[in-house]
Amino acid sequence: MASLHPKRIGLALSGGIARAPTHIGVLTALERAGIPVDYVAGVSAGSILGAAFCAGLNLAEVRAIALQIGWGRVARPVWSRDGFVSFDKLEKFLIGLVGDLTFADLKIPFVVQATDLETGEPHVFCEGRVAPAVVASCAVPGFVVPVTINGRRYGDGGVSNNLPVRAVRAMGAEYVIGVDLFRPSMLGFG
Repeated sequence: MASLHPKRIGLALSGGIARAPTHIGVLTALERAGIPVDYVAGVSAGSILGAAFCAGLNLAEVRAIALQIGWGRVARPVWSRDGFVSFDKLEKFLIGLVGDLTFADLKIPFVVQATDLETGEPHVFCEGRVAPAVVASCAVPGFVVPVTINGRRYGDGGVSNNLPVRAVRAMGAEYVIGVDLFRPSMLGFG
């Protein structure tokens, strides 16, 4: 959705699956106020809902996703030295909802932030397939088996930076609305 306002608005969605419906509340408030979102960056749970929103699902559909996500739907137990759970079902769940999209296919520009498990640094996915990047961003190290993309192993984006403000600013956002599901705070302007 292209905006008519002079300043580009970005939305940074943090991780925190138990509180993910809060993201829906923010999206609903923005829609009701007529404030378009030009860019979205997501981490973990924020990447799941951000991907659905940026793929073009309406808010009722995104809300339904937030309410549907449960361990039985997205995880399966595994015997691995890297984790006890695989999120391969999460990838299938996402593809079933929005298709096997690439970042270029999305209606609203979107990036996913995960953690590079070799360096411990945030890694921003902005090209290629969306679903594996989202799964990587949700893979809690030591519990969920990491995701390998282009020969590198990635885990939960919240480990390195749970609120991807820098990522959405790098996309071109002049104003960023950060939704941190763990720490209510007011960040400085600028």
